[in-house]
Amino acid sequence: MAVAYITSAVAARGTTIHRVNGEEVGPFAALAIAQYEEDEDVYLLYCDDQWNVITEVCRDSVDAAKGTAAFEYDGINVCWHDPDG
Repeated sequence: MAVAYITSAVAARGTTIHRVNGEEVGPFAALAIAQYEEDEDVYLLYCDDQWNVITEVCRDSVDAAKGTAAFEYDGINVCWHDPDG
C-alpha cells in the first residue's frame, strides 16, 4: 500500500514509545502500511533496515495509519510512496 524510509529529513517527535515484550524498541528504519487478506483494517508496520517488522499498530484506514505516522514523525508525510509503482 505505502512505504516510507525514515531518513535524516524525518524527525521522531518522541510522542510514542514502542515496546515488545516489555522492552523499548526503535529507532526504526522504515514504515509500511499493509492490509491482510480479508481484513478491513490496515496496519502501520515499524521496520528495521531489512524490512523485518518490529512492531505494528492497527488502524481503520490508510489515512488513519498515515496520521499516526505523522503524529510520531515530523516530515514523514512527504516520504510515502507506493512500492509497486
